[in-house]
Amino acid sequence: MRTFKSGIDGTAFYSLLAVATAAMLYCLWVGYVVAWVVCMLGAVFLIARITGTEYRFLDDGTLVVRSGYLATCRVPVTAITGVAVTVRRCPFAAAYALSRRGVVLRLRGAKRPLFVSPKELDAFVRELSRRNPAIEISD
Repeated sequence: MRTFKSGIDGTAFYSLLAVATAAMLYCLWVGYVVAWVVCMLGAVFLIARITGTEYRFLDDGTLVVRSGYLATCRVPVTAITGVAVTVRRCPFAAAYALSRRGVVLRLRGAKRPLFVSPKELDAFVRELSRRNPAIEISD
């Protein structure tokens, strides 16, 4: 089993965390308890997404992509047909990526590719090609 942590574009996520913190403080100051609880839950899920996004290769040939508490995806490595290293304009566009620079995984039978952003891109691509030599790698 091998685990890769997600790379993080700090500007986008940490500014959102600052906004959520400011909203919580404002809600406490004004006395909006329900709004404070909602802001607190948003901040907790954002922190979980920032610290808990990882990509884990299991020994049975499965790639488990996890982001925070709610989003988890299991992909057989044999279902990955192609890999491309790319840069996206918006890090929020992908559920399992916290960075603009990442890897697009083309999956057999899937309508859309899966975008992931491991901190160690080269090692991640090498691990993919080691586990499935039939993967096409493009830059």
